[in-house]
Parts: sequence; C-alpha cells; structure tokens
Amino acid sequence: MVHFWGVMNNTRHFFRYVGFSFLALFVSGGGDLCAGTGAMSQMALPADVSAKRTATTESWTIVSNPEVNLVTSRGEAVPATGEVLVFSNANGGFVRRLRSPLPYPYAYMGRCLAAAGDIVVVTDGDFTVRAFNCATGAQVWRTNLLPSQYINGISTDGARVILGITETLFVTTIVLDAVTGAGLGAPSWNANGMDYFPGDAVAVNGGWIAVGSPRSQVSGVLGVVHVMRSNGTSDTLGPPEAITGISYGTSVAISGTSLYVGSPANRKVYHYDLRTLTLLEAIQPPSANFSTFGSKLAASGHLLLILGADGPWLFDRQTGALNTIFWNPVGPNTRVVDGLSICGPYAAAPAHGKAVRAVGVSGGRFDGDIVAVTGGVAGGASGAKFSSFADATLTSTGEVRFCARLTGSGVSAATDVGLWSGAMGVNSLLLREGTVSGSIKAGTLFRPFTSVNGAAEYTLSRSSSGAVSLWKRNGSTLAPHLLPGGSIFLLGEPNPVTVGKLHNASGTTSTTIANISLKQGGNVNATNDSVMTRPGLFSIVDEREGLASGLTNALHAQLNPRVASAGNRIAYSSFLTGRLTTANAAVFTKVLDGSKVVAMEKGQPPLGTFEQFPDAKLSSFIGEGVSAAVTVIRGTYKTAKFSAEGLWSYNHGTAAKHSVAWVRGQVPGLATGIKWVRFLKTFATTDGTTLFLAQITGPGVNSRNDVGLWRCSLGSNAPKLLVREGDALVGGGRTIISTIQQVDAGSDGSWTLLASLSRCPTAHNQVLLGGSVSVDSGYSIVMRKGNAVDGTVTSAKLLSISLPSNHTNAAGMGSIGQGRIVENGRILHRATFKHGTELALTDIWGY
Repeated sequence: MVHFWGVMNNTRHFFRYVGFSFLALFVSGGGDLCAGTGAMSQMALPADVSAKRTATTESWTIVSNPEVNLVTSRGEAVPATGEVLVFSNANGGFVRRLRSPLPYPYAYMGRCLAAAGDIVVVTDGDFTVRAFNCATGAQVWRTNLLPSQYINGISTDGARVILGITETLFVTTIVLDAVTGAGLGAPSWNANGMDYFPGDAVAVNGGWIAVGSPRSQVSGVLGVVHVMRSNGTSDTLGPPEAITGISYGTSVAISGTSLYVGSPANRKVYHYDLRTLTLLEAIQPPSANFSTFGSKLAASGHLLLILGADGPWLFDRQTGALNTIFWNPVGPNTRVVDGLSICGPYAAAPAHGKAVRAVGVSGGRFDGDIVAVTGGVAGGASGAKFSSFADATLTSTGEVRFCARLTGSGVSAATDVGLWSGAMGVNSLLLREGTVSGSIKAGTLFRPFTSVNGAAEYTLSRSSSGAVSLWKRNGSTLAPHLLPGGSIFLLGEPNPVTVGKLHNASGTTSTTIANISLKQGGNVNATNDSVMTRPGLFSIVDEREGLASGLTNALHAQLNPRVASAGNRIAYSSFLTGRLTTANAAVFTKVLDGSKVVAMEKGQPPLGTFEQFPDAKLSSFIGEGVSAAVTVIRGTYKTAKFSAEGLWSYNHGTAAKHSVAWVRGQVPGLATGIKWVRFLKTFATTDGTTLFLAQITGPGVNSRNDVGLWRCSLGSNAPKLLVREGDALVGGGRTIISTIQQVDAGSDGSWTLLASLSRCPTAHNQVLLGGSVSVDSGYSIVMRKGNAVDGTVTSAKLLSISLPSNHTNAAGMGSIGQGRIVENGRILHRATFKHGTELALTDIWGY
C-alpha cells in the first residue's frame, strides 16, 4: 500500500486565502492546430471582471473569475461568489455567464477549470465539481467530494476528468467520467519514500495520466512526476539533472505521445516520449534571464505553451522553434501571469489578470500540407487542371501518389485521368491515360503503389475491355510491366509464357509481386497456370500451382487470386492436391527468397473457436493480411450445426497461432451475450497488432451502435475497443458517433476513422479521428466538418471530409501492398471547401 503524507486542512486554506493558485491545465481538444503566432484579439470582459483562469477548445474560450463581486438588486455587494464566462472563438464575442447555484460564502466557482469540446469542468467551492455545456449553458453533471478533499487542479481530455486533491493527511488524485461525472477510482502510484503533494499539477490525455509532485521526495530525489497508463501500470520520473530548489513537476502537460514536465527553478521544460518515458529534449529560453520558465504549461498537437515571469512562449516540437506569444498584449508593462491554454487553432490567456487575449495560431493547417486542389494546375499535363481526386497512397517514405481526373482544353475521355507524385502543392506527372508505350496504351488508372524503397512507381490501369495491366516507372523510364497477352520469362520455363490475367499486384522491398493466371499452351495447362511472380526480364517464381507445398504429399493447386505483402514478406493461400476436401487448403507466409511456412491449415481446430465449439474445424480462407511480425487470416470455421467467420493470427517470431475474434464469440469488455457478427476491415501492423472493424449483436446492441473498431495486441485474445458507433464523441460534448464510414491503418500502427455524427448541427456532422496502437485507448479529433481551416486562399469552413481508397482487397484484409493513406502519424485525405476540394496531408493530432 502506498501512503501519501501532506498538509493539514488549515495549511491548504492558507494557500487559498493568500492567493496561491494551481493551474488547471487544458491538454485536449481537436481540430487543426496551426503553427505561427497570428494576430491577437481581445475578448472584452465586463467592467467588474478580473480574469484568473482560462481554458480553450476549438469553439470556446472559457474564463473564470472566482473572486468576482456581484451586486444584488438592492445594491449590496456579494463577494467571492465566482462565475465562469464563455466566449466564442468564431468572433470573440461574449456568449454567457455560468454561475453557481450555491449562495455566498459556499460558492467559489472557477478556481480551477478545464475544457474539452463543448464541456467545461469547474470547481464550485472547495469540494464540488460541476460540468457545463458551453453551447447551451446547461449543467451536465455535478460531483460532490468529501469535505476533507480540497481540489488543487483539474484536467480533462473529454473522456475523463482528473482531479488533484488534498486529503486531510495526504494529497492524491481522483478520476471521473467526463460524460457522467461518475467516479472511476483513485490511481495508486508506485512510489516509495516521502511523497508530498502528488496532485499539485495534473494532466490526462488518451491512454495516460500524469501527476506532478514538485515537493515530493522519492528515493532521495526531490520532485517527481507519476505517469499512469490506462492498463493500470505506472512509473515515476525524477529530475534528469541536478535541480536547485523545489521545481521539477511544478507543471505537466500531455499531447499525444509527448509528456512535458516544467522545472521553473532550472528554467527548463523536459520533453519525454510517453511510450518509453525516454527524455527527448530539454526546452529552455535563449537567455537565463527568463525566470520561472515552465511554471505553467499547456499542450495541443505539436505545440506547447510555456509560461514564465516574462511571459508565454510557443514551442513547436517538430521544428524546434521557440517564439514569444502574447508579448505585452495590452500595452507596455503588461504580461500574462496566470492562466494559459491552447487547443486547435486558438490559444488564450488573461493579460495581467484583467483582459483575455485570444490568438489564432495561424500560418498553415496543423502541420498539414496541401498536396493538390481542384482547379489547380496539373503539372505536366499541358495546362489541364484537376477536377477531382480518386485513388491515392501515402508511401512508407512519406511521399504521395494520387490519381486525379482532369479538365480543360485538350482533355478528352481518353486522356482525362493521370497519376501524379505530389508534395506541398508541387506535382509531377508519372503516367497519363492514353500514354503509348510501344504498341500498348495506358487505360484508366487506379491503385498506385511503390516499392518500399521508393525506387519504382507502379499503378494499375484498366483498358476498354476491362483487362487490368500493371505499369512501372523507374526514373524517366516508363513502360507496361505486366499486361494480359504480354509475354514474360519465368524461371523454369524454357520459352516465354503468355499472361492471361492479372489478379493482384503489390509492392515489395525493391520491386513488385503479382498474382497472375497464364494463358494455356505449350508447357502451361490447367494444373500449373496459377502463379505468383516478381515480373521482370527473367521473373522469379515465388509460388506456382503444381509445385510442392511443403506439406506431406500435397502440391499447390489453384492459388487464391490475391496477395498480401509488407516489405520483403508475403502471405497467400492456396488449394492443395493429394488431400481430402476437408483439408485441401492452407495459408502460407514467407520472406522473399526464403522458405515458405504454413501459417494455418484447413481442417485444423481453430484456437478460441475450438474451445467454445469443440467440433469446430477451419473450413476456408477468405483473406490474408501481413506485416513483419504477423500474418492475419480471415477464414471460416464449421461445426455440425453451422458455419461462421473468424480472425486468427500467426506469429512469425514464435510460430504461435492466436485467436483474435470469431462470429458467435463473446466480445471482451462488453456485456455478457454480446457477440461478434462479421468482420469488415482488418489491418496488420509492424508490431504485430491486429486492427479490425467489426459488427456485433446482443443485449443493448442495435443498428445505431453495432459497429466498432478494435485492436488486438500480438499474442492476445482479448481485443480492446477503440471507437464504436453510438459512443459520445470524446471532446465533442454530447455529440454522438453515428456511422463509421471508413477506416485505414498504417504499418506503424497509426490509424484513422471517418464518421458521421448525430446530436449536433448538420454543419458539424462529420469528423476525422486518428490514433495510434501505441496508446491503449483514446483518439484525437484530426478535423471536423464546419471547422475553420487555413485553405489555399484564406481561412475557410470545412464542408466535408473524405478518404481516398485504402486499397483493401475484396475481403477487407488491410493493404495489398504499401498503398495506405495513413503512415507515421499522417493522414492523406480530401477536404472540401467553397473554393474547392483539397488533397491534403494532415497530422494525427498529438501523434
């Protein structure tokens, strides 16, 4: 048991009445965070108001004035009642006052506050917490703590609220549900020694909670920060270097996978990677004269606000730039000395306690690049302009390949589609419909991809007859690479063979792999015409019908017409000859030029399913996904009474098989009787995680909440829910996720989800979410319909969001190559404004 020792009640009240204050850090939100300092605007306060605290969401700036003196109808002053004022970020206008229903002297509202989406959470007196909806002014919930629990600080990410509280004999933390106010428990920190005030500074975001304890002494170290993950494990960080005085942990902030710890005595802010707790950098001002640098922090996306005695600084962790912000916001000798907050495109702070300043941190979308825009000139296409965007891909090296339709003079139905390489609005034409190479003409282009090292570009094209061809561009050389009716040389064949049909193609480390059927004739017949090959002058045969399968007395029969690849590893399935029909198929995985391994066989008892239904046997394979660590298999299992689908994984490192989920199986973490119904999209990541979109049924499940996105770690058989239809949008007040429209995931485990919303205005009823499998739970709002986003001309409201094709096969099994629209925490998406539709790259907020 961990014991916390702290101050007595009389001491904590001393803090209150001498004006010692704790900052309620705002560390969450959404929207498109931008990277400059922009123009400052003043939000006018009533004459009797002195701003003490601020919190900012993408829509609202909330100001607290806990010591406001109200005047009754009789003209009598009523001191220290407290109020919270709500301003609109859209125009800076005052919206409403939020006041405590408690009479003086019990009310003292707004001493601490935090906000996310439409919800603001505030203290009311010493022991009460209230949540209000900024849009309506209605109280959402109220929680009363014990009289011995004095609240030091608040943080919220829209899903949870964390309170730093002083008990009679110790200081600790309490976690509440941000939607209902219900208690979620008190974290127990794994600390040793004298741990004073572990609730002085608090921060919560996604899968993590951080609590600063600058006066603590743990194992002889003065000043610690406790970090807890959503899985219940915790760690304690101490100062990475010698610190003079009480300092380390005075302030904490979380954004995505970054933890910031303020140490004002050292005039430094320490930046950690939350996933590993590795110290990444120490941020410090250009001169040691900037005292108390890091006394307060607020983070959003890749930006961090840092407060010191000489004013706030804006730090961009991606560029390393550190610039002053809100400098003398009212006039000479005025500074921001207290509250500090940032979210989306807005930052806010009270200047000298008298006026609130809101800053639009402009200068571009949240680390976003506009790749191309409709109406823009299509480079290399003789003055033609883009009219719409189709298939696209984000390569593993961060480059964009996209197909687009053209308009303009000289454009016809036979030449109106092309493939471009794009970045920052500069696009290079790689291939255009109608291009002639020898006697071959490129048709309608779709599904672009590259070799993993980016040395070669590939795209599929469809001819007027519907036949699919593969084109390759290597440097300035452009030619059809594989096409029906074309001749190729296969190792083992003395003469060229003719391609009958191209089923699928996928990028590998340095080339491409294709699943094809050969035209029969010569040595080619119905028993060997199915081939997986790396096409070239002398093509390597990776697998072929009629060759040994590696299983006893079994040859490969027809290969299933699909292929999955990741780097130099591929996965595929094949029928088998020489076996009974109950066992005549298998899934194989291999490293290129290596030996194939049987990942799963038809007729085997499937893990998980077999335990629930002892007569279950694998009966067919529907699709495969692959990463460096794992092959994921979607198949069917059969019992004497029924047949149903399931997901299983094969660990490349240990050769162990794992159950992920199966139809009729219980959904972990949900009520008894809630079962899986079907699997829609599945992805395999480099660390072995399986991400999948699935439908469920059972008690309390209906058409409004029956689809969700889950993640299952390597070796686990208990998937965790990430997002579900019918859930409240985290950071969106009472807005509900209505329909999941599309999902995609990168090989690194970053993922995105596009959804429609309900219980909100039509102008805001769509959202793009993003997250990472490195976080146990939680997501970020990347952008939302109706938000103001910096466009190509001026800041404009987002009218709709869409995602390009994510290149899943018919079975929904992840990528069939490197053709993904998410990678390294960036999303390739379409965004429509009045001035047109942009193809843009935007960071997952806080990744």
